[in-house]
Amino acid sequence: MKGKALATLSLTLEMALAACGAEPARPLSFSVPWSYLEQTEYVLYDKDGKEIGQTTWTITKEGETYILGEKTRIGSLHDEKLVTVQATDLKPITSTWQRRGTPADFSLEAEYKGDKLVVKARTKDGDKDVTIGVPADAYDNDESLMMIRALPLNEGFSTAYTNVIPATASSVKLRLKVLARETVETPAGTFSTHKLEMDFGTGVQYAWYSVDEPYYLVKYQNVQSGVVFLLRRHS
Repeated sequence: MKGKALATLSLTLEMALAACGAEPARPLSFSVPWSYLEQTEYVLYDKDGKEIGQTTWTITKEGETYILGEKTRIGSLHDEKLVTVQATDLKPITSTWQRRGTPADFSLEAEYKGDKLVVKARTKDGDKDVTIGVPADAYDNDESLMMIRALPLNEGFSTAYTNVIPATASSVKLRLKVLARETVETPAGTFSTHKLEMDFGTGVQYAWYSVDEPYYLVKYQNVQSGVVFLLRRHS
């Protein structure tokens, strides 16, 4: 159950075999709202509202790149992810994922090289290397929830891009749409937010971002699994 719950934290893991849409790639417009150093902590809940774990996200700046980090714990299971992105346009450069504390522990390294993604995984069943093509509007799955903060979220906003999942060497067209303004209560306080729908074609998920800068992700809900996380602390 714990391993299954953690899998839901990857933004589209259960949708990884969906095909990319045929729409032409369109560049996204970003305005980075965070400082050179940021940390946010979230409490994770299952579909019954029971606390099951926690995750901590960090953002640091190194030269002309941002390092986006994520550390998640659910019971004995520990995940650690890092995505390096270009500071100017948030395009992914490298992505790593290490899982510990389960019979299926693994490590993964991915590198974006032009229109290619090279993935190297080390698993209990042996090494697995694969290269796939990626379109011009590709962004890494594990940067998505932080990257979305830099989009011009407001009433009527919508856009789409290709969400690449290195863990499954696949991608899906992700469509975003702001649905409404909502007030959300979290352990970190009460926030006025933009409720965002994330449509993968085979299902939707929801995220709530604060309307005030630096536009924190306040709440996230995986509809399929019922897993929710809420902001506990930010600095």
